[in-house]
Amino acid sequence: MQRWEVLPFGYKELPDGVLKVRGIGAPLLFKDSLSKAGAFTAVFVLHRAFASEWKTAGLTLWNDGRNHWRLNLVEAPDASDKRRFVELEQMREGQWISHEGIQPDERLAFTREGWQWTYETPYRLRIEWDSQHIVGEVWEGETLCWRAAWQFKGYQGTPGIIVNGFEATIHEARIERREPAEVPAAVFGSRYSGARVKPAKQRATGFFRVEQVDGVWWFIDPQGNLFLAIGTDHASYFVHWCEQLGYAPYHRNMERKHRLETFWAQETLQRLKAWGFTALGVNHSPYLRHRGLPHPEQVLGIGQGFALYDDLVRPIHWTGFPNVFSPEWADYCDWVAYDRCRPNRDDQWLLGYFLDNELEWFGKDYVDWGLAIEALRRPPGHSARVALAQLLRRRYRGDIMAFNRAWEVNLRDFDEIAESDSPPAIRTERARQDGIAFVRLAAQRYFETAARAIRKHDPNHLILGCRFAGTAPPIWDIAGKYCEVLSVNTYPRIDLRTGRVLDWEEWLHRWHKESRRPLMITEWSFPALDSGLPCKHGAGMRVDTQTQRAQCFRIFQSTALSLPFVVGSNFFMWVDQPALGISHTFPEDSNYGLVNEQGVPYNELVQAATAVHRRGYAIHSGAKRFWERSPQPSEPPLRPRGKPIIREDVLRLPIAILNRGEQPFTGWVCIDLPPNAPKRWRGAYSCRTSQDTPVRFTIEPLRRERCWLYLGNLKPGERREFVLHFAADRPLTPRPAQRYTVADDFRVDFNPQ
Repeated sequence: MQRWEVLPFGYKELPDGVLKVRGIGAPLLFKDSLSKAGAFTAVFVLHRAFASEWKTAGLTLWNDGRNHWRLNLVEAPDASDKRRFVELEQMREGQWISHEGIQPDERLAFTREGWQWTYETPYRLRIEWDSQHIVGEVWEGETLCWRAAWQFKGYQGTPGIIVNGFEATIHEARIERREPAEVPAAVFGSRYSGARVKPAKQRATGFFRVEQVDGVWWFIDPQGNLFLAIGTDHASYFVHWCEQLGYAPYHRNMERKHRLETFWAQETLQRLKAWGFTALGVNHSPYLRHRGLPHPEQVLGIGQGFALYDDLVRPIHWTGFPNVFSPEWADYCDWVAYDRCRPNRDDQWLLGYFLDNELEWFGKDYVDWGLAIEALRRPPGHSARVALAQLLRRRYRGDIMAFNRAWEVNLRDFDEIAESDSPPAIRTERARQDGIAFVRLAAQRYFETAARAIRKHDPNHLILGCRFAGTAPPIWDIAGKYCEVLSVNTYPRIDLRTGRVLDWEEWLHRWHKESRRPLMITEWSFPALDSGLPCKHGAGMRVDTQTQRAQCFRIFQSTALSLPFVVGSNFFMWVDQPALGISHTFPEDSNYGLVNEQGVPYNELVQAATAVHRRGYAIHSGAKRFWERSPQPSEPPLRPRGKPIIREDVLRLPIAILNRGEQPFTGWVCIDLPPNAPKRWRGAYSCRTSQDTPVRFTIEPLRRERCWLYLGNLKPGERREFVLHFAADRPLTPRPAQRYTVADDFRVDFNPQ
């Protein structure tokens, strides 16, 4: 008889009942076991950690993803000395280690002197609970090693197991006793009605879809009306955690003011509607749902999650990219869709699903063929390298000599690409085109597999893309085959003098044309420097004042809604980030919020939002006429007086810089060099003014080759000219390694040797 509700991804049950686990944090729950009292146990042997952040393995008393108890063996992040300990803690309404409504029972607390759990040692974990308390224990053989207890008033849940970041073996998992609880009737949100729409007589299907009506793309709501998704991200009671403070200042302030998330949600919902927002963005509080604002599901993280398990681009300080050539990729997608999408299939308020957020589609080198570079960095026999070798064999029809000529290498056969300890490098134009073909193959595997899984478990809702970070390699047509809407996070510049978004509309039009799908702009913002926040980290053009910020909001949002192929726009975001940053690996500290950490709105900003949103449907209804009569102008280029020289042996690049702002500028500016081979410029280099005066500068081999140039007191309206010079030869005199601090945010090490 099956004893588990479902076997999640990462768990394998052997015929004798032993579980082999490579856990990703999915709960394995006993079937039909909702209980209001009882005891359950299992023996855990942890073999190794495969993740670098927090790792846990243990028992759970599960209510849902936001409410449950956990008895965990824990290993801290690698950056925190991997310290090990045990915990018995509660997640309540999405807040981990919530002590609301509970008290520790110190009489039962116990830790064996000098004890710490170790790998390859069997430990029996046990949870016992009733209407008054919960007790968690860890035993080694017949010896009690650790115990903790909490007192509360009643709790019911389903016993189960959760492993995250460990490889483990689990056996003797069983329920010792239980007092069954009555299964509550399913409570699904209110029936769809009352959203702010443009009345129309399109076909009503009961769920959201997208259609082009009179040359303009729209969401069509469940009742057949036209809908624009105008939202803001991170409207959450719990944002934003600050590592240095050890808490989330906004949450602490809101908890002090409102006491409960439900009361906070009432005020927040009232504000969002008053300011003209029509939908929720990502990472929203569930208490805002089904109350007049349609919502997307929280980001599935289908690729980012698998990258933690099996990566093509390692998720170091960012999202990474999944190994979509893994034989387990399809099973993982199926599990995520079963777990996250199946429960929502009948929700009429749901817009659809974002697959991911800002996957590293360009690899760590940030070039269109970056995923191919990453595949060649994988160890011999890696499934991504094998897939690349097979692709190249097909593209060259098995002719290794033709391949060698194209890549300027000398391989015996195509198997060397997959198996050699020294795989070929992508250096030639033909190799780069082959690399892009591999990226397109990876995109096909990513979108096709994820979309198939989602539509298997929820055929009713839209797939809203994967929130590209600014742009994407040439894969828009592939994404459009499998997603109804494509999403992109974009932070363009605004010219406040002309009231235009610079060099932006044509890019969106190109992506729409290539994908044949409507677009959602899923992040955009313009932090202001008068907010009192550092605003050093994070995307977006900085402005001087809240007045300018409100102007930028009005210009950007009006422009976005004026585009006939844009069906949604999500402002980034609800509340400011902490002044001390979020964490050492994610130090964002900027004025992104509609409200500050005290929950006080930025009045000029929300007034601008209200005014634009009030006209939103009228603006979008005229979008086709606007687009036809208003081609996007490019920003007038600055033309240095000198002429560039780009040869095999030398690069001479005149540069002109103009301060178009209203404040003097002192600091580092970044200049992208023309396309070139980054490893070529290893010889002498210099930067001088047009008067031949040396200038402080350095270079950074990131994305494209870049130069950082230091400017002192560049006044408003002032223009300066410089000449960069790089030589391909090795320098005549060896130079020591140089270290620079760049704009307080970067440290650049460069050794011309």
